[in-house]
Amino acid sequence: MFWGDDGRLNVWVVGQTAIGPLLQRAIGDFLAKGTLPAGQDIATVVSHARVLVAKYSFLTLFNWYSALTPIMQDRGVTQTDIDDIRNALVIGVANEGVITRVRAAISTLGIPDDAFLVEVVPPTQQVADLQGVVRPVPSSVQIAFSGFLWTLGWNAYRRDPSGIYDGQRYFFTCSHCTDVFGQNDTTQYGQPTLASPIGVEVIDPPMITSATDSSCPVGDRCRYSDAAVAWNSAIHNHRVSGYWKWRGGV
Repeated sequence: MFWGDDGRLNVWVVGQTAIGPLLQRAIGDFLAKGTLPAGQDIATVVSHARVLVAKYSFLTLFNWYSALTPIMQDRGVTQTDIDDIRNALVIGVANEGVITRVRAAISTLGIPDDAFLVEVVPPTQQVADLQGVVRPVPSSVQIAFSGFLWTLGWNAYRRDPSGIYDGQRYFFTCSHCTDVFGQNDTTQYGQPTLASPIGVEVIDPPMITSATDSSCPVGDRCRYSDAAVAWNSAIHNHRVSGYWKWRGGV
């Protein structure tokens, strides 16, 4: 599946030209796990999904993709992928002079010619690192707080238990990457340093004991996660990774 430029969900289906009830339910369940863009309704998205007739299922493509390991040893190969939009394996090579050699090697693996494409894809060049300024801000980059350096976990939208999106943007990090563990003290964050602010802590649930939660051993102080949530203060700096549902804790 993939989202088209027109905003519609596209679904590759083998041997069918319509989405039946079972597939509709499966797609709905998948979207309900947090892959639905903000402001869209699951039932509407599924009913308007575009069906594309596929020759090969994703599982078949995946099995062939797993067999490509010997091809990856070729110094002329720059990348490999299962292309969701083209429903095919795509192998990138450094230049046109490598194409014939790589196609011949793939054919020896028993992969049909119409199941893969070999295209010129220049080798990746490093233009930034995790410790530099990265905009929009993705997961895994360096963030700073109160003189310390740490890592941004992931960006997210927030929904309440009924599924309502609150219109704000957030990011996760570790609770021990806050000024006070287990307490919302509005820790300020910057990326890569505090000179470039990106957010402020808004949720950091307190420790629990056996008196408040029987799952915590007597005499201990517990948390269900070492996680804290910060409000993203710079919308243009945000690259969302998914949704999370607020149930009173993290």
